[in-house]
Amino acid sequence: MSRGQLPPALLIARISAPRSYANGAEVNKMRRSVPTHAKLEREARDLLRALRQRNAAAFRRYHSIDPLAGLSEPGLADAKYVIAREHGYSSWRKLETHIRLPNNSIKGQS
Repeated sequence: MSRGQLPPALLIARISAPRSYANGAEVNKMRRSVPTHAKLEREARDLLRALRQRNAAAFRRYHSIDPLAGLSEPGLADAKYVIAREHGYSSWRKLETHIRLPNNSIKGQS
């Protein structure tokens, strides 16, 4: 290893670390931004389309939330429920309420 090079372990740590910006704020690339209502609706419709096409990945998402999934034809409400649960809410309505509140602050989100 020549002078000025980092050992592989440190190099990996630097690559995966949060990036620091000029204002001093650190932004973790893995952090999800707060989605808009339209984006969540689109995500639910896309999931429903995939479920109706019998997409394996979509069914894994559905079954991870509802073990009895697949006994009947999935509907938009089912897809919305999956999206809400994946975002940490107990229902689509609670997720919508959180998205529509100013500053996205709500007590007892689940």
